[in-house]
Amino acid sequence: MKLAISIIVTLVCAVPVLAQNPHDGYAFWLPCGELRVGDAASEKEFGYVQGSSAVPGAAATTFVVRPRRTRFDVPAGQIVLVRPGKVTSTYDISAEGTALGQMGAVTFLPTALTKGKREVKVEVKGTLPRGTRIKMYFTDDADKLGVELTGDLSKLPTPGSYREGVLRFWEGAYPAARTRLLGGVTPDKTPAAASLLRRLARWAAAYEQFAKIKTGRGYYDLGLFCMHGRYWDLAVDSFRKATELMPRDPDAWFMLADSLAYRDSDLDMRMENIIPYYQKAADLYPKEGSNTYRNHIGFFKQFRVREGDGTRVLTMNDEQMDYVRKVWGWCSTIMEAVSKGRLRMVNTYKVYETEFDNTAHTDPRPFQGLFERGSTEAFFKFTGWGASDCMGHDCGPDRSASINMGLREWDVMYHEWNHSLDWALITSELGIGTPVTHSSDWCGFQPISSMGMGHKSSNRYYTTPGMYQFIRGSDPYTTEHVEDWVVSGPFRLMAETDKVDERFSREARDKTAAVTPPDIASLTQKPVVEDGYVDFKKVWPDAPKNAFAFAHTYVYSPKKQKVRMWLGADDNIRVWLNGRLVHKGVYWAVVLFQEAKEKDQVSSAVMLEPGWNSLMVQITNAQHGEDWMIPGEREDCWGFSVRFCDHLNREVPGLRWQSARPAGFVMPQVEQFNARSPKTYRWEDVADDYTMLLPELTLQDLRDVTGYRTMTANDDIFFDLSKENVSAAIAPYVIGKPDRNETALNNQLNWFFSPKEMAAVVRYSRGGQMRDLLFLRPEAYDVFLRLLPVGPEAAKQGVKRHADQVIGYFLVPREDSPNGRIVLVVDTFLGNRLPTDEADLLDIGSLK
Repeated sequence: MKLAISIIVTLVCAVPVLAQNPHDGYAFWLPCGELRVGDAASEKEFGYVQGSSAVPGAAATTFVVRPRRTRFDVPAGQIVLVRPGKVTSTYDISAEGTALGQMGAVTFLPTALTKGKREVKVEVKGTLPRGTRIKMYFTDDADKLGVELTGDLSKLPTPGSYREGVLRFWEGAYPAARTRLLGGVTPDKTPAAASLLRRLARWAAAYEQFAKIKTGRGYYDLGLFCMHGRYWDLAVDSFRKATELMPRDPDAWFMLADSLAYRDSDLDMRMENIIPYYQKAADLYPKEGSNTYRNHIGFFKQFRVREGDGTRVLTMNDEQMDYVRKVWGWCSTIMEAVSKGRLRMVNTYKVYETEFDNTAHTDPRPFQGLFERGSTEAFFKFTGWGASDCMGHDCGPDRSASINMGLREWDVMYHEWNHSLDWALITSELGIGTPVTHSSDWCGFQPISSMGMGHKSSNRYYTTPGMYQFIRGSDPYTTEHVEDWVVSGPFRLMAETDKVDERFSREARDKTAAVTPPDIASLTQKPVVEDGYVDFKKVWPDAPKNAFAFAHTYVYSPKKQKVRMWLGADDNIRVWLNGRLVHKGVYWAVVLFQEAKEKDQVSSAVMLEPGWNSLMVQITNAQHGEDWMIPGEREDCWGFSVRFCDHLNREVPGLRWQSARPAGFVMPQVEQFNARSPKTYRWEDVADDYTMLLPELTLQDLRDVTGYRTMTANDDIFFDLSKENVSAAIAPYVIGKPDRNETALNNQLNWFFSPKEMAAVVRYSRGGQMRDLLFLRPEAYDVFLRLLPVGPEAAKQGVKRHADQVIGYFLVPREDSPNGRIVLVVDTFLGNRLPTDEADLLDIGSLK
């Protein structure tokens, strides 16, 4: 078998090439640490030295400030030194050898002295008393205010509302700070400046509320508010209090870990201080009903690789193997925590002493037979090098995803492994709304602290526990394949010269999407079935390429239940259950799955109704481009397989099937969406598996709900109402075109890279009453549905909780999310007047 590199989709770790740091504009008081004079560990961390100055006879203190790095290194901003509380003493200060006057309570270092530097040396004239605290931050307030901030804030001619508000804030006078800051939100302020003042005011309000809360649940909710607001210090304090009062709550431990990662950074070995909290969360999440993801981790002591025109043998020693066990252990713990315990990692470590040939690193043949087929999701090839890449389950040995992995940081290991997970999620179509690994940088509360935080956030917020419970890479055939079918075909899909050149071919998908299933009665022919594989080539041996056919059967279930559905197809399969399309055919078989009669390629899931269910499949036989062919070894195949089991690959009791129409069969009725009176769901009832339990709303559904007949949506979640004649009451909350710099609460959920918003509102009228469709990004589900207050105007419309007003989810096509970019849709009313900032929708005043 000849496997060209071009036919293997190799997924590598890469930072996007961008004109500027995409986190520019996100440097809102990013913590850079706290120097505590007299604390040996703190003094060591900041290189604190008391010694002689360059000025004869003048004692001096020096320390080092490190501007905060995020996923894309250091964004635009400047260093601020803060001495919390009442400050009475002042000191002469210099940075990088330049005198800056006196250090007051809040002191800004000049951007010109710090820009582009990883370390900034600060010198304070005199000796700092034991117990002195200097908090260090990195912020871009000056850019947003359009003023220069350098030196002691109390002496700067900056806007008084900002100056006095910030000074009162750091004194701990939070009500006074909030009053001053909000007093500065005047019509002359730019949107950026006004937004900054409101954000600072909310920060003060959060500190004020922190002192009043008595319950773990109250602290937890305040922590969520702080994560949304980017108040990382207070988020940590809030979640720490939540864990103290709710020590058995795994979500509290998880959010404590995440907030620490944002506050302190989780880059490289900094994770060592955070991982115990993720471990605590993983241990507390229930183990009942969990799925497993099985990783075979090979340590190769003699590993031959290509180097230039020749080859060389790489080695691996015991110390390196210990490092991998430790760091990959962190990744395993993180995955168990982000999945809420529904995906448990099974790691098999194996040392290989003999030489292995990896000179064609995409070739699985040298590694065939190291483990049994069906036993492994991901296969790591570790050795003493720095390379890293991942190939999907259709490329690796014995049905595994194959990973070349060197001695890399934890988040690089996590990144490469995550490619194997996203392959399984996307091809199975379980991962509705799940982005590809390389697009998880926009997941999470921005600015993400590391590449790993993007992956953690994608896996936490975009992949549900219900998805984790059913995802799988491969399994032994423990249950029977469905062999009783009736078929019809073949039918032409596209010209025989057209080619499918991608694993996730949008062009081919669009063409298949235009095909509708035939009437069941028209399928009468019995197919040829061999060992569970329905072979269309033996039914229609002369059928051309780029053709499709249908097959149908009836499946009996004794109750309503979710089951795993293993699908195999050459080259593509779509599935209708009870007349509803439940598997769209995102994946087109390539590489080892192409022309292979390969069964059980992807592990999907369906919800069977009690009694008999109708199951229709469409199988397309495609003409692949030359780069995707495996030359000279396989004849053209066309066929499919279907197998049912539970999430542990066990038989589902009472399940049976037949191609003959059951006596008295009536197609189970899938509940139709009623736009005039949409069915509402309690978020708590559906949250863990909402893409299975909620309806997917179409654009037409949204038009029918709102009455906006021309409304469209783009992939950055802008709902275009420009052709609608909206009323004067609604017009203030509608913008006419997408704007990546616009963040007011309106019909745009600003999801441009980097994303700037979590929510959008389309305001409409129904039955003479004003209503709102609230669209939320996955990161915002909990914080908004927990902290949105019900005002008197909403109560008059019968709204008791916004969390009870969920009506479905909405997807828009997007290349980096093959199963769609997703938002939750809440049909509710947010009050007669909407605030400018989405965060001002949230209420923390009632937290107890």
